[in-house]
Amino acid sequence: AWWLVAAGSGISTAAFKTDPEEWWRAGDKPVLILHPLDDAMAPPAQGLAARDAFGARAHYAEIPRCGHAILPEQPDFVAREIAAFLRGQG
Repeated sequence: AWWLVAAGSGISTAAFKTDPEEWWRAGDKPVLILHPLDDAMAPPAQGLAARDAFGARAHYAEIPRCGHAILPEQPDFVAREIAAFLRGQG
């Protein structure tokens, strides 16, 4: 399963060992929020709350037909959104 590979990579371990206040707000930089609409762990209201918390710095997109495994479920959508976000930073 994809999540076993991710868990073994150390990424999730590092996230849990680091104080979220050090990374959650991303300083004053633009933030990309991709929120899956069918995520049982994070309902759409949670994505909207994150968008509102970041205000004008947030680039927010909802991912249709997608649960918690964003990359394996909607890789093309994610790639398009990341590319658009990065184009907007230049």
